[in-house]
Amino acid sequence: MSYQKKQKFYAIALSLILTLSMVIGFTTTSFAASDAPKDGTVYVSITKDNFDKTGNYVGGGSAALLKEGKTITNVAVPISEIRDYIKNSKIKDIYLNGVKDPQNGEPSVLDAIITAVLKNTKLKKADFKGGWDSYTKPNGGYLSNIGNYALKPNKTDYYKGKNGNKWGKSTGSGWQIAYASKNGKLHKADIYGSNILVEDGMKIVFDVSDYEMDWDTGKPM
Repeated sequence: MSYQKKQKFYAIALSLILTLSMVIGFTTTSFAASDAPKDGTVYVSITKDNFDKTGNYVGGGSAALLKEGKTITNVAVPISEIRDYIKNSKIKDIYLNGVKDPQNGEPSVLDAIITAVLKNTKLKKADFKGGWDSYTKPNGGYLSNIGNYALKPNKTDYYKGKNGNKWGKSTGSGWQIAYASKNGKLHKADIYGSNILVEDGMKIVFDVSDYEMDWDTGKPM
């Protein structure tokens, strides 16, 4: 495993459970801020078990039960409302942590997820756990949990790999993002959701699933 991937894993081990799509790599280019539409609607679902343990979106999951027994399935979220939540409720503060927003205030996939939850549940901004990754390129914001959802804690074991080096295996559960353009097919997000601007008709899935990762520490055992 590359140095960058190991560093991203260490962030998970420190209880900032990032999406496996972030761990695996960042290959998709983010949209320019000027591309965000003023109007339109996105559709948000909060789910579980739609990703396999290596971080691939496979589907077949179900709705995640949020605090107070609420579920969010294909909820329509007008882009104008996301803009209102950004302006009036300062929802980007959940993950920016004082960093200047690279999207210049434009609504992102992450903002759509936050808006959908705030609009359709009694959860507040304080119920979100988020942060900003300044190490990974491109930098980006993430949500590590919503409403203290019960996650499997990260567990790390070490073993001797075939090359004689010390290898690590990490297991647990965490939140991941999949999305699709209008009439497109859902696929995992290869960059942070804060860097993907919304489009009219976009489908967005925020999913909690188990993960399992192996990496070479680069040291003999």
